[in-house]
Amino acid sequence: MTSRRQRTIIFAGFLFALSAFLYLPASAKEKAWLFNQTNPSSPYSKSQMVIACANGLRLSGSNIRVLIPAPDYKVSIFNDATHQYFEAPLDVWISKYVRDFAKTHKHLSLCGRGRVAGLEALRYELRARQPGGPDRVLREIWIAKDLGLPKKIQDLMLAMVGLPPDYGVPLKVTRILPDNTRENVVNTLVAKKIDLPYDAFKKPSGYKKAKSELALLLNYGKEDEIEQLMPPN
Repeated sequence: MTSRRQRTIIFAGFLFALSAFLYLPASAKEKAWLFNQTNPSSPYSKSQMVIACANGLRLSGSNIRVLIPAPDYKVSIFNDATHQYFEAPLDVWISKYVRDFAKTHKHLSLCGRGRVAGLEALRYELRARQPGGPDRVLREIWIAKDLGLPKKIQDLMLAMVGLPPDYGVPLKVTRILPDNTRENVVNTLVAKKIDLPYDAFKKPSGYKKAKSELALLLNYGKEDEIEQLMPPN
């Protein structure tokens, strides 16, 4: 039979364990990557903050939040200006970005290395094969390796800028036009590790469901920006 002294010791041990759990040091918190980026071609926001971690992917800009949480990665888009939202399965939503490189005769070529936003990155060129002539360079792409993010998250970030899987985390994508004019598609200005905010993937309440992502866009952006939902070839 347990004595009173033994019960007191057990209870004290329980309180100590509980206090240690409630007051975890910052180093024990869930970590995430934060990317502050410009995104000039987006119909939603010309700049965005991206949070990427094992728990999912979050993009936020001017009045718009896109939440893609693990494990199902269902896409939820919230318009904070109109208090509307739209949801879709990931494979349906991402299909507008995905390109079949084998059918378009495009390929990535490794061309060097450098740094973007303080991170080591590999420089690639996206090239299109042209019969009887040299490859045409369509994009200059900087990709970071070994950031410790799940492959699912990395491949999702690649797909969102029209790139194939298995390369890493895209930090900068520059479009190169036929006259050699260069336009940034995405440019990372800041990249750093942070403690994951407790409400990073919390859905807001009181929002009305939009009929489609297009309806959500029409209530936020301009009609002539709709085509920008589809990245150019």
